[in-house]
Amino acid sequence: MFTIKKESLITPKGLVRIMTHFARQLEGSKDFYLYIEHMFYSDYFDKLSQDDFISIAHNFYMVHTGSVSFFKQYAAKLLVVSSEKGYVNKYDESVSTYNILRIMQTFSEVGPTFADIFSQSEYYLLKRFEQLMIEELICASVCFGISGQGSKLLFAMFEKPIMRARELKFANIKDASIGFIMSSRGSNEMFGFMEPLIIQHIDRFSLIEKCYILSNYYMKGLLSKTLQGELERSIAGRLKNTKEVNTEEIACV
Repeated sequence: MFTIKKESLITPKGLVRIMTHFARQLEGSKDFYLYIEHMFYSDYFDKLSQDDFISIAHNFYMVHTGSVSFFKQYAAKLLVVSSEKGYVNKYDESVSTYNILRIMQTFSEVGPTFADIFSQSEYYLLKRFEQLMIEELICASVCFGISGQGSKLLFAMFEKPIMRARELKFANIKDASIGFIMSSRGSNEMFGFMEPLIIQHIDRFSLIEKCYILSNYYMKGLLSKTLQGELERSIAGRLKNTKEVNTEEIACV
């Protein structure tokens, strides 16, 4: 920590790079991340590029740390629009789709507290909707679904190209299930589209995910006998494996 605390020996960009290296490996001491917070409260990071500034919060997200006051201060700085010479606006229309998704992922579990960020993100995504790839649409749906944010229009627009996709990998199917089914944000048509895909890969979902799928199809009044049977079979099979099933899974059932 001696080298890092000598601010004159390292640039803000260099410190973010060190932080990113630690975060990607889920490393870094508590004192290190507290030091980043301390530096953030000053103007130390204020003139970073969009990419580096967004990396700071996303790194905190990856290692599951950061105080409430830090994220509130971060959100306030993120949304500032300034014409000051040398200042780079951190979240304007020039932001890349990749960075929009990183910001939404960072705040997805506390969406209602940071609704302004999601409103801004929705605006940017809808403006570039025609350029978005299927994977980006699905990733965004997960963030909006988990956060409880996003308009009905947004979800309706996201659904159309996904339902037209010729082929979806399991990772896409699983994420779409989180974004539209487990969050219950999908339309009846989307629930119908997802059913055969879920059945095809039923045993690859976790027990908790299967419970959410079962519950949301039932609550929507869209639980077919075929899907119900496949879910019950797969859930029962998992519960029989007493050596691997955990208490969280049992509680979910």
